[in-house]
This record gives sequence, C-alpha cells and structure tokens, in this order.
Amino acid sequence: MGKYEEIRSNFVRQMIKGRSWNDRGYIDLLAAMERIVLQGGPRDAAEGIWIHAMQDEYGREYTEMLREFQQVGPPPLLAPPSGSEEQEWLELGGPT
Repeated sequence: MGKYEEIRSNFVRQMIKGRSWNDRGYIDLLAAMERIVLQGGPRDAAEGIWIHAMQDEYGREYTEMLREFQQVGPPPLLAPPSGSEEQEWLELGGPT
C-alpha cells in the first residue's frame, strides 16, 4: 500500500483533491501529522518538537484532523497479529 493510500482522514483526502503533484510536500506534512494524531501523540522528543512546530504553522489543519477523529472516532486499525505479538498489541491498547 502506498503512503497516500494509508491516509485515513477525510480532511487530508480532500486536501489532496485539486492539488498538483508539486504540492505533495504539504500533503506529506499532513499525512505525518495524521500519523502522530492516530498513534495517540508523539512517541519521542523529536516527534514532540516536530508536531509542536507543525501545530504552530498548520494549526487549522491539525485542529480539523483532531475534530474529525473525535467526532467519528479513529478509523479501524490493522488486525492484531497472532501469537505472542497479540498480547503485546493488547497491552499497547490495541482493539481486541
């Protein structure tokens, strides 16, 4: 699956429509912000610094993604792996 197919937010998908390929840097930023939102926030200091800077610069977009996922809930995630990894999945808060 390509990185643009992995985008789950309808807001980001709408932002892609009508944009030229030359605007893909902007869409890549939105996709990265979406990934951090869906994982429940930054996982390390570097992500934290980056998302904070992006919130300052792209606050409207960030807020819209949060609003969308809060209204309808996050889209379904991948199915949990089987075996011992499944227990790890559940411990991390993955759906059953």
